[in-house]
Amino acid sequence: RGGEMSAVSEGRHLFRRRWVRALGATVLAFLVVGFGTLETLRLVASRRGVQSVALPRGSEVEARSGSADYVDAYRAPLPTPVPLESIECFVFQGGRRVAATPNEVVFESGAPGLRFLVSYYLTDPGPGQSVTVSTVVFYESIVGAIYFTPVQPVHKRGVPFIVNIAAAPQITE
Repeated sequence: RGGEMSAVSEGRHLFRRRWVRALGATVLAFLVVGFGTLETLRLVASRRGVQSVALPRGSEVEARSGSADYVDAYRAPLPTPVPLESIECFVFQGGRRVAATPNEVVFESGAPGLRFLVSYYLTDPGPGQSVTVSTVVFYESIVGAIYFTPVQPVHKRGVPFIVNIAAAPQITE
């Protein structure tokens, strides 16, 4: 009977090893495909003029970013001048509005262990108008830093494409 138990135990062990390998390969494939797709979208946005920039000088979000743990901003040219309300209709509006000027609106929201600001800033209307979307993250605990660690690379690749969509011509209709 000991030989039977040994064979059953060995079979279970073999099954577990195969299952773990298959699961690991599947997770790795999803990560590679996912990041590859996000990187492709970032490159599409870059070719359409979306650039990584500093926070707009004198903006509300810059004034509120003093002790930030993470900051980024992406600027995209607009095909035709648009009012801020047109951009605001097509973008993140989660959380609460904490600041608004004729050229900028700032929202605040949170996630486990952190809070963040998202700003939409328009340059003055006219030829060459652009929109800058900024993100400012504040860790409120170690949980926030842990939470944002895997989010950050996705954010850096996905947000430029979202900015590209927000700046697309359909928002002017």
